[in-house]
Amino acid sequence: MERFGSRSLQTYSLQRKINIQPVQNSKMKYKKGFYENFSKEELILRDHLAIDRTTLSNESTFLAYIRTSLALMAGGGTLFHFFAEIYIQILGISLVILGISVLILGYRRFRKMDKEIKKIKRV
Repeated sequence: MERFGSRSLQTYSLQRKINIQPVQNSKMKYKKGFYENFSKEELILRDHLAIDRTTLSNESTFLAYIRTSLALMAGGGTLFHFFAEIYIQILGISLVILGISVLILGYRRFRKMDKEIKKIKRV
């Protein structure tokens, strides 16, 4: 089959038929979420349970970030405290800094997803 850029000609013609525009910029914001098309009364039990599962999954992921962060900081603190070589102490300090950055990243991702979930619950 003849190629059209990185997509096949068949995919390109299918997109033209159903009028899908390829995304040019990955930072483009979406207009509406899926659940925003429905009122709260139209959501069925399955939808409410899916939202609850997503909330629990988000919290579990945040706890995994905390666990990873604590492990990195504990390992870095151990290297810094028990070894006298300067390169190992530098490695320990860098692990502590990496642990703090993982904690900050995890918290930011948790808050971002939490806002999205709360926006769905308000619909």
